[in-house]
Order: sequence, then structure tokens, then C-alpha cells
Amino acid sequence: MDLPLVARRSSVVRSRLCGPLTAVALLAVSSVHADDRAAPSRLPHWIWAEAAAEGDECRIDRRFEVPEQATAVTLRLAARGTRVDVGLDAQPVCVLEEYGPWITVDLRSHVHPGVNELQLHRRPSTDSPMVFAAISVTAADGRVTEALSDPSWRIRTGRRKEGTDADAAVEFGETTSTASLGEVPRYLWDVGQRSIEITPFDDYEQWKQAIGTEATAPEQFQVPPGFEVTKLRSAGAEEGSWVSLEFDPQGRLLVAREDQGLLRMTFDSKRASITNVEPVTAAAELEEIRGLAFLDGDLYANANNSKGLYRLRDTDGDGNLDESALIREFPGGVGHGRNDLAVHNGLVYSILGDAVDIPTQEVEDLTSPARDARQGRKTSEGHLLEYDSQTNHWRLLASGLRNPFGVAVHPVDGTLFTYDADAENDMGSPWYRPTRIIQLQPGADFGWRGVTGQWPPYYPDHADNSLPMMDIGKGSPTCVKFGDRSSFPTPYRDALFVLDWAYGRVLAVHLERRGIGYSGRAEVFLRGRPLNVTDLGFGPDGAMYLVTGGRKTQSAIYRVRSSSGTTPTAVTQSETSLADPTWDDLGSLDPQRRYRARIHYERSVAQVGDPIPWRDQALQESQPLTAFTALLALANRSSNDGVDPILSRVSELIPRAETASEMLTALKVYELCLQRGEAVTDDSRAAARQVLERCYPDPAPPSYTPTGLGGPVNHRLVELLVALDSPQVVETTLPLLRAAQTQEDRMHYLFVLRNVKSGWTLPLRQEYFTALNGLTVHFHGGRGMPGFLQSIRGDAVATLTPEEQSALEDLIQPPSTLEDEVLPPRAIVRKWTPGDLPSLAAMDPLKADASRGRELFRAAVCSRCHRVGTSGASIGPDLTGVGSRFSRQDILRSILDPSAVVAEIYRNVEVVTTDGRVLVGQVVTAGDYRDSTLHLQTDPLKPSEVVEIPKWKVEHHRESPTSPMPSGLLDTLTAEEINDLLAYLQSGGLSESSAGR
Repeated sequence: MDLPLVARRSSVVRSRLCGPLTAVALLAVSSVHADDRAAPSRLPHWIWAEAAAEGDECRIDRRFEVPEQATAVTLRLAARGTRVDVGLDAQPVCVLEEYGPWITVDLRSHVHPGVNELQLHRRPSTDSPMVFAAISVTAADGRVTEALSDPSWRIRTGRRKEGTDADAAVEFGETTSTASLGEVPRYLWDVGQRSIEITPFDDYEQWKQAIGTEATAPEQFQVPPGFEVTKLRSAGAEEGSWVSLEFDPQGRLLVAREDQGLLRMTFDSKRASITNVEPVTAAAELEEIRGLAFLDGDLYANANNSKGLYRLRDTDGDGNLDESALIREFPGGVGHGRNDLAVHNGLVYSILGDAVDIPTQEVEDLTSPARDARQGRKTSEGHLLEYDSQTNHWRLLASGLRNPFGVAVHPVDGTLFTYDADAENDMGSPWYRPTRIIQLQPGADFGWRGVTGQWPPYYPDHADNSLPMMDIGKGSPTCVKFGDRSSFPTPYRDALFVLDWAYGRVLAVHLERRGIGYSGRAEVFLRGRPLNVTDLGFGPDGAMYLVTGGRKTQSAIYRVRSSSGTTPTAVTQSETSLADPTWDDLGSLDPQRRYRARIHYERSVAQVGDPIPWRDQALQESQPLTAFTALLALANRSSNDGVDPILSRVSELIPRAETASEMLTALKVYELCLQRGEAVTDDSRAAARQVLERCYPDPAPPSYTPTGLGGPVNHRLVELLVALDSPQVVETTLPLLRAAQTQEDRMHYLFVLRNVKSGWTLPLRQEYFTALNGLTVHFHGGRGMPGFLQSIRGDAVATLTPEEQSALEDLIQPPSTLEDEVLPPRAIVRKWTPGDLPSLAAMDPLKADASRGRELFRAAVCSRCHRVGTSGASIGPDLTGVGSRFSRQDILRSILDPSAVVAEIYRNVEVVTTDGRVLVGQVVTAGDYRDSTLHLQTDPLKPSEVVEIPKWKVEHHRESPTSPMPSGLLDTLTAEEINDLLAYLQSGGLSESSAGR
């Protein structure tokens, strides 16, 4: 019999509800992007147990070997129809929830030299489950070995005895081979070859290179094999900069100028070149037409600076558009404005940014009546409108977007998609969300509200949002378009193409059906510098046509052809309308279906205070996910006098929450109820606080939930406990701050605790400001980060008593850089070498003083690059947990011979510039990622001193085998002091109040 790999969250919470708060071991898992390796010779298989019955639990065990001093160990994993608990050598690593993303997990902190065993444990599932996994190990010499899931992997099935606890042992049967459910399609697996990851060498401002210059030669573009690019035309001096395009029924190309008007371009008979360019008379007065679409011979135009949707017609049948009429005016600003159009089944779809006012008159609103915009509060949010030209009927389909520039219709089922923009200013903060591909489900609210400059800031991701399909990352979205009208080969003909104006990229997003929604994997299809792409379309010849321009840059028309010569064919549509949601859909594991059902029930209650026919059913529901979703809807539609029963019920059920998704939904119910202020009784607040204190910190390992669900459970718990004035929230949160592995986690805890006045001791205050100082000295992110950190500091200092301010005087002032710290000179003791390793490693750790080791960590300048607990910088690897992962001998070897093994992400780079300079150092990611200058740190002991290189001057770059860490750092220490330093490193960063012998 086997104990479950990951103890269920519910059992730990239940035990806390019956007794005192217990200590919880914290595990950190970091997600990394796919790597740019060569195409594999074989592909992983989707696998699972062939004979597993409903209710069975399954476990895959796969052994793999890790050599001494491996530089990288990663796991790539995806699952369908099941939740997977991931473990290594019977220790939990993470949980991949159903409908979670494809993930890449860094396993370096979990493996050891020699044989390791991966465990993949599937909980019971009613769907058809499958999983693929790939383990990749990189040795010190660069050799990569992989273990890809296939039928040779072994699996066991079993089940718990009926009536036993969820965490009881599982009786597994004999080990058998897995069944292959097919290879992972190469176009999904190989996207890592053309990774969408933006590196520090990518230039956000590459578009500026298109000002006052010739259009980029197509020979400079990067495209997949089998495709060719031709430049058809550059804009003339009097033709302006171009922002959108569309083909008319005659196959001519219409191109919109950024200032005003349309140009019509005619091709020769072989479509080899553009032979004539002329203005479109009917569009002469329309300013900045961002969207163009033909329907029944009429051209619809979204004229952003004219602030309206227009219809252009050919009234006399001569092939020329000669009449323009305003269909509807859309007031508001013009930055994030009236963007692209799409047509489908006789309907026009218009997508608009958050500068445009959401219409409230003469429009059917499909979103929840609980939305703030429907409660009479003015909001700034991007939205999607549908227009029926036959009936003149408008519908608001979706909202909560930032600046979605494009909209595309799936050619088979009519599903709508967009690519939404990020708030670059927030990058690096816990409330930042990246650019995203979004499936525009009718009634959806994606959470964005334009609140620039607000403090405290706004978190756009939360559990009552509709969820995005996938994150893209940094970028500046423009057009989106499906390739169904192309002559491209599969899989590109089936892909969704999205444009990134800032980085000069065309991305291909490969879609897979999942439930009533989709999942996606993206790759770079085309890249150039500059390539400020604003729109794309597919011509009658099946080629892709791209237009560049915007911000008065040089424009051009490019054509992308496939050498396969495939003839464009019509796509068979198979649209099916979904049945009305049922109560059971509130508990569906499919987040799209679950959201659709909740909005359905919320829309059934027209006004707050109206009778809620399903109220009793929501309060009596016993299935946790169904209940939490129903209670969320109930909290949104109940009047103030109905809040206490909701709080009472969610408190009864939260101990049974098993997944992060369930917890996040339950915590959103708490948040909505507690926002009612005085409507919540003191007894209800006290009861809620007691329950949530026993849930915190969350005992489960990191979970990969569907994208956009609201972040880690602990983030939401600490917010609620602070709002409830929990007396123990500070003491419980500081260990999480100390163990945090990402900047976003550290900043979140610093942010949430900033206004807490009680529960502090002087050592806890010292630890808080030490962590804040470390983040202030070295952070990465957008232009808003310095202001965010300054505001956090100001709020935190305001909570100090005069006595605390005096005691913390040296800590509460913003630091400059760690190297400014003046350290007393230390004499050389001896030149320690790897030959001294055995004697140093053999020293008795019980005779070491960790608190003195903390001071030596500073004296040996380790803190200038490394973080332990809340102290130090984050330039090099975080050493907080190094003692639990490596032996004393391993730690010493890394210090004495730092270049022997260098983890891939911490290697130096060698940069060669166009003027012949060769520089070696570490790329500094601190500051604004949009900076067009590369910052190279050449002296590791002076991290703030950098060499600045314009990114356009970088000829090429490559990794260097040498470590940024200098040798000889221990030469000023005695053997006893080295023992003390090791003790401090192995302590995990104990606070000054607790570090000692």
C-alpha cells in the first residue's frame, strides 16, 4: 500500500480546525519558458492506464539519473481530463490541476546526484485522462539526456478502501506498461524551437528604427522553412503611415492611413506587384481607421479618431465606394480606442479598448448584472460589441479587457478570440498580468479596470473572472487572424496568427479543444527588426499580407507565401449551440462551462433585493466546487441582510476544499461578503477570521491552476486576514516572505503587511525592512516599480511608533546599493583551494555559530549578489534553501571553484557589438524592460556599475562558460569562520533574533 503523494489540503485544514496551528513545510517551484533546442528525433506520447476503471487512482513511476553537478533538470508536463500530483522520491513537488497549462518545472532543488524517481499520481476522474511528461537533464559538459513518456513507462492502478479518509493509503496493483494514446503533435511539442520568450536582448523600441528609414528588407526576416517573404510596396512620402488592411470583393487591397483616409491598391494580373494606388473617396474624412471588414458588399470601418463605426457603400455598382454613413458613435478617448472588426454569419464584431465608454443605452448587455459598470459606476474597460445590420440590434458580449486590438472568429465553430495588452507600468509587481490570448465567451468579464495611478493598486485577476486561454508575456498586441483562408500547410493553416507590434513578431498560436473552450501553444512564426506590424490578412491567392506602420513610422506591405503551393479551400463550419446551463455545471471542472453557468444564474436575478429562487439550493449544496461557485453567485446578487448565512456556509465547507481552484473560489466569496462592511456582524467576522487563520498558510504544494484564476492561495489568504485584523497574520506571514522565491511573492507580502499596526516585534520589523531594502536595491520590472516600492515604504513607516522609528533608523531609509556599504578591511588568511575541501567539509557543524556566519556573509561580500532569507540581493541564486538541497561539501565546492558548474540561468554572456567590441558579463534585468539599452554587469562585486550597450548595436551574443562569481571569496576567512558561514547558509536565513549555535 502507498500513502498519497500529496496530502490533501482538506485533511490538513480539518486538523487545524480541531487543534492548534501546526508548522507547514514550504516548497517552492518555479515555472520557466521552453528552451530553444533542436527538433527532437522522437516525440513524447500521451499515456495512461489502459484498463483503469472509473474511481481508480493511477500512479506512474519513472526513474532517471542525475550526474554530479548537473546544470539543469527540468520536467515538461501536460495533462488532459485529470489532475496530476507531481512528486520526486515520494516528496511533493507541485500539482497540475485539470485545465491547467502546459508547464515546465525546474527540478534542481528537488533532485540529488544519482538515481531519482518521478511520481505522477492521478486522482479519480470521470473524463478520459491522459498525460505526457519529459524529463531533461543537462550535465556540466552540456550533454542533454531526455526521458520522454511512451508505452515503456510503468503504471499502477488502485483505489482506497470504501469509507476510508481521502488521505488513507491506496492499494495499488501490479505494475504494468502504460497505453499510448498517440504522440504529442510535433507542432505543439516543437514550439520551443521558436520560443515566444522575450529576452533582455530583444528591443521593445525596435519600431523606432522604422522612423525616417527605408522599409526593412525581407531577407532580414526570420521565417520557418518553406516560407518566403516579399516586399510589395513601401509607403511614399505623401502616403502616410499605415495601420490596417482588408481585401475587397474584387481582390484589391485597402490600406488605412494612420492620419485619415483609405488607399486602394490594385495588383497586376499575376498578383506579382502593386500597379496602382489611389485614395478611396468615401473614406477621405475618416480618421485612423483601425478596423475594416466587408459584409454583403458593404465596408464597415472603425474610425478611431472619428470616434465611430461607419459603413461605406458602392451605390452605383462601379466598384468604387462612394458613400459613408455613421452607424454609431462611441465616445471616449482615442489611445486604447476603436480597434479591429470581424464579420461572421451576418454579424459585425467590434472590439474596443478601455479608453472608449461602454455603451449603456440601446444595447443588450450579456454580462453579469453584478458588474460595477451595471451598478451605475463608471469604469474604464475594453469590451466586445456585436452588431446586427439587419435589425440594428447591439449586444455587449464581453468586457474587462485592457486594449484588445484585434478580434478573430474561429472558422469552424464561430468562437471569438482576441490578444489583449498588458499594463507595462506594472511589470514586476504581483498585480501585473501579461499579454494574453483570450477566448471571448459571451457574458465574460476578464477583470481589467483602468485605474492608472491608484494606490493601493487594482488586482485584475480573481476567481470570479472569465479566464484567458493562455499567457503570451511581453509585447504590444495588434491584429489577430485565423489562417483558414491561407494556402499554408497544416498546422499553420489551422493556427491563430497574432501580431506583436513592439517586438516585431508574428506569432502562430496552435489551438486544442478542451471542454467548451480551448488551450493553446504559441511559437514565433515571423520576426524582423524593425517589423512594426499593425495588421494582416489573407488574399485570394492564399498568401499572408502584412502591413507595417503606426506612430508615423515607415510603412510597407509584405507578402508571405508557402512553397507548398496548397490551394485555399473552404472550411466546413460545425457550429452547435450549447444547451442552457444546469445547476451541475456550477461544479464542472471546465472553468469555461462553470463560468457560463454562474453568469446564467446571476442574470436570473435582475436587481439586488429581488427574490433569488435558487438561494436555498446554494446554501444547502454539499459538493464543494458546486457550492463555492453557487455561493459566489449568491454573494454577487444578495442584499446586505443575506450576507451572514453565506459566510457561515462557506466557513462550513472550506475545510473540504481539495484544490487551489476551490480554495480561490471560496476565498472570493469571503472577499465579496466582507466588502459589505457593517452588514457583516462582529460574530461573523470573528468566525471567518478563526477559520481562515487555520487555513493559513496553505499546506498544499504549489498548484498550476487555469491561467488567470487569481494567483497563489496564500496571497488571497493574507489579504483577508489583514482585512479581518488577525493578530497572528504578521508572525505567520514573515516565514512566507523569508521563503519566497520570486520577486512578485516577496513584493506581495511586503505590500499586504505595509499597513498592519499590531502583531509586530522589533526583530520582525527589522526583517520586514531588510526584505524591502533588498527588493528596492535590485528589482526588475516596469516604470512603476520604484514608485510602488516607495509607496510601500511610506505606508509601512507611517505605522511605526516613535520608539520603533528610532530603533530602525538605519533600515527605514531607502538604501542606494549594497556595494556602498563600507566594510572593514580584512587580511588574507590563506588561499583556499578545492584541495582543502575535505578538511573544511569535515569540520563539526555543532561547533559553528550561525549568527556570526550571518555577519561573515556580509563581510565576504556574498550578500551583494545572493539572498538568504530576507537579506541580500537577488542577482545570483537564492541561497535560502541551499542547506536542505546540498551537502556542506557541495556548497564549499561551488564557492572554491565557482566556474566548475554554472547553472544555465546564471551564466555570463559574451556580447560582440557592431563596432567590434567584445564584452563579458551578466545581463542586468533590473529597471524597465522597455529600455532600448542592454545593461551588462562586468564586475560582480559592483552590481550597480554596468556597461550600457544600445541593443541595435548587438551583433551577436552567446553564453560564457565562466561564472560571474569570483574565486577567492573565502581567502579572508579562517577555517572556523568558514564553518560559521556554512552554518548560516544551512540555517535557511534565520532572523537575527533566532540565529545562533
